[in-house]
Amino acid sequence: MHTFIDLSIQEKKILHLVSLGLKSKQIAEKLFISPHTVKNHKSNICLKLNLRSTTELYFYAFSNATWLQEGGGRCLFEWIGIIPIFS
Repeated sequence: MHTFIDLSIQEKKILHLVSLGLKSKQIAEKLFISPHTVKNHKSNICLKLNLRSTTELYFYAFSNATWLQEGGGRCLFEWIGIIPIFS
C-alpha cells in the first residue's frame, strides 16, 4: 500500500490545495497547469493512496487538513522542502 510519502511534489501540492477546498480549475490557476492535468494528478493520488474515487480523495484531504496544511507545525511546502508559489 502506498502512503503520502509516495506522492510526487506536484501531487502533494494538489492534495494540499484540495484540503483548502479548492476545485480543479482553481488549483490549475494557482499552479499554472491545465485543469485536465490537475484531474490526472488527482487520479494518480487516488491510485497511490488506495482511494476509490475523488469523493474519497476529498474526504481524505479534509480529514487530514490540519496535518496537510501545517506539516507537523510547519508549512507543508517547507516540510517537503520547497518554497510555496502562492499565499
